[in-house]
Amino acid sequence: MTGFMAHLRHNGFAVGPGETELVLSTLAANEFPDVSAARLGLKTMLSGDRVQWSRFDELFDVYWFKRGLRPWRSGGRRLKSAPAAVT
Repeated sequence: MTGFMAHLRHNGFAVGPGETELVLSTLAANEFPDVSAARLGLKTMLSGDRVQWSRFDELFDVYWFKRGLRPWRSGGRRLKSAPAAVT
């Protein structure tokens, strides 16, 4: 989870130890029955404004499902566009 929080921080979200503790305690309590509920819960807890709310789903998918953009990784690399999947 710390990697995901760092991913959000590097994309403009103001999340720190307090938010990380909140997320971990909520996840540990099994508050979310599935991924969709977890995504919405995290989005609600961690999005500070309308712009972050609109970006959260993409950032969640990038980090957890490796879809779309490449996630930020330590070493200073930033998000870059990845080729779109052929459908």
